[in-house]
Amino acid sequence: MPHRVLIADDDGNTRKGLRELLELWGYEVAEASDGEAAAEQARSLTPAVVIADLRMPKLDGLGCWRRSSRSCRLRPSSC
Repeated sequence: MPHRVLIADDDGNTRKGLRELLELWGYEVAEASDGEAAAEQARSLTPAVVIADLRMPKLDGLGCWRRSSRSCRLRPSSC
């Protein structure tokens, strides 16, 4: 069973590029175009990893993490 990755970014080209790369590597990928949708998907899909843009409409990446981490086991990390 492949690991699930959630990509949260308001730029469709960024989501598309990351999706193509991650799927090529065998990951199952879900997408969200804003922070609120990402927080909801993080709770319902329980992804292994969330890749989130810090600047998104409705809720930024840190707000998304804060909201999602209350109900699932997400830990912050950065590169």
